[in-house]
Amino acid sequence: MDILYFNEHQQCRHYLSEVRSLFKVHELPAHHRIVIDSKGLYAFIFMLKGEVEINCCYDQTHRLTAGNMYSLNEQYTYTGITLSDAESIILMFENPHIRCDEFSLIKLRKYIPKETHCIEKLPILPQITDYLNGMRFYIAHKMYCAHLQDIKQSEWFFLMRAFFTKEENALFFHSLIRGNNPFIITVKKKSREVKTVAELASACNMTERTFRRHFKQYFQITPKQWLLEQHKQQVELELMKSEDGLKILAPQLGFGSDTQLSNYCRRYLNKTPSEIRKANS
Repeated sequence: MDILYFNEHQQCRHYLSEVRSLFKVHELPAHHRIVIDSKGLYAFIFMLKGEVEINCCYDQTHRLTAGNMYSLNEQYTYTGITLSDAESIILMFENPHIRCDEFSLIKLRKYIPKETHCIEKLPILPQITDYLNGMRFYIAHKMYCAHLQDIKQSEWFFLMRAFFTKEENALFFHSLIRGNNPFIITVKKKSREVKTVAELASACNMTERTFRRHFKQYFQITPKQWLLEQHKQQVELELMKSEDGLKILAPQLGFGSDTQLSNYCRRYLNKTPSEIRKANS
């Protein structure tokens, strides 16, 4: 049955375009190249069918398989390929909408283990499957209402609290929990405006020594390593997205020439610019 009065829904100021939708269904054939740009957004993948291989920070490779859901780190851009015909629902948002008074991300902080990863996994329980089937129905009928999507996002957090332990939730949502820290928010915002650790410390109104101590505590790596990773991801993503020649793209990415950009790619990405573009074609 089709939705009634569809034009009225579209004309509502709370109607989202498909591009702006928090929930998206992806049906992809085998051997399809993918890019998941979750930088600045919290992203969660519900694998409904098939298998996907993706690469993330420090050249780590992960396989996402049907029947599981995955949380991605908002600091990274993920690239990969479908190993078989695959179907998934991806939820991405900037800020969580949680209406359950007892599901406090701050209270979960004490349950986060010392070791975490850029991708965490939990099984899709039958209760979550029922929820996802309902979400697929809404998307299939183009019900992109902002209010409805906020409610569905909040419903997911209700289910997570009801059927997973505090330890499981803390690990799965560790990026989201830590992401609410003012220091982390400031670092991510200011990092777009600077090139060096000293400049980033200054932008955060800290001495470099104090900044490094705080950074290590919250990010588990050095600020130099982190800035390098951000730049590597930016270069790779722009090469994939942009059709501009290297002479035009190089200064936009902070390089003095296309030769410098090519040398950077070979050194830090282990590929030439043309190989990076070809891999995403």
